[in-house]
Amino acid sequence: MKYAVEEENCANKYFAKRLEVALKKYEPAAWPFCNGDWRTLLPFLLFKVKAVQYERWWLRVPACPYRPNKSSGATQGVASAAQGQTEAEEDPSTPFQRSIGENDDEACALDIAWPNELNAKCSYLVLHGLNGGSDDMYVIDFVREANAKGSAVAVLINRGLMHTPVRGSKSIFHGARTCDVGAALDAFRLALGDNHNIAIVGWSMGGILATNFVVAAGSKANCIAAISICGALSSTTILQKYGDRSRKLWQLPLTTNLKKSFLAPNIRKLKLKDQGNFFDQKYLTSLQNAHTVDAFDKAFVCTFVGFPTLLEYYNTMSAIGAADSQGCSRFAHLKCPLLVLHADDDPIIPHQVNHPDLAIKASPFAFFLSTKVGGHVGFSTKNSPLKSRWAFPIDAAITFASAACDFKHQSIS
Repeated sequence: MKYAVEEENCANKYFAKRLEVALKKYEPAAWPFCNGDWRTLLPFLLFKVKAVQYERWWLRVPACPYRPNKSSGATQGVASAAQGQTEAEEDPSTPFQRSIGENDDEACALDIAWPNELNAKCSYLVLHGLNGGSDDMYVIDFVREANAKGSAVAVLINRGLMHTPVRGSKSIFHGARTCDVGAALDAFRLALGDNHNIAIVGWSMGGILATNFVVAAGSKANCIAAISICGALSSTTILQKYGDRSRKLWQLPLTTNLKKSFLAPNIRKLKLKDQGNFFDQKYLTSLQNAHTVDAFDKAFVCTFVGFPTLLEYYNTMSAIGAADSQGCSRFAHLKCPLLVLHADDDPIIPHQVNHPDLAIKASPFAFFLSTKVGGHVGFSTKNSPLKSRWAFPIDAAITFASAACDFKHQSIS
């Protein structure tokens, strides 16, 4: 286990002490061949889960189309939408941006699981993985554990997944749009009350969204903490040599699921709304031949959303951009405690995407925890892996959020 923190920050010392309890519990399972591929795959093959009862809330969100601006380091589309904000703010220095008029609006869903008694210090907004939802096994495990501790959990369902509609082609889900996270956070806070602490927990793609949101929103993020589990601070790094194994081995099934979950349900609608050459045979062939996530993003997301290049898209959805001076300046806007949890043997999102040395210099609020093994959203433990399942990342996330609540209370008192 390795930490990377800004050592002068007393909060980080407090967080490290609290996390030691969770760390002591993590003894990696001795899966066959003991590499990141098996540690990623076997939990999803072997584990079973019973569904939990959710209360579905429909959430009206702004379309937030991508608008290129002079400052490519500014994240597009963080919105405080639940309060009814309707004025578009075009200034790239502000994280808030919303179109005017209900014709531009789209819909997301919040699947909420309530505890028997809401008595915990903190509740959670969960952001699922790329092709996931509230029925992901690790999400359900997190919900059960948090509910048992007296916390409410809201799972934000991305546009176009789990029967959520998409009205316009430029409003399809993409990883650089964080306004839905802001709208979900506001709506959840309305339900819980202004004084209730909420932490954001993002898994994989959800981790990318979580970090991008809190960095873009800065002091207006309105959450007690954020936790990224196997996410990425710089998605552009995946385009380099570090992402070669992911592209060769893992991205074909991921891309196949992307086509099934995002493209197939909406292709007729997109074709009707985008007359022209988008759906000629040449374009359909390019989509069919996209066998990696970056190829799919270039052919589908960039085409419909309007990103001029794949690099611009990945830079915009990255909390630290391209891990250059501009990206570090952007990351400096982080104003809430952030835990970035990653495994060194992650075969899907390589650990090099997080750039902890640069991040902790840019912001004292970043806290990095890396394990030597764990795979991608794996982290199975040696003792009774079928029973403990995703206990380590769940314990780490809840412990960090609870520590953030306690530290805030100590600071106030």
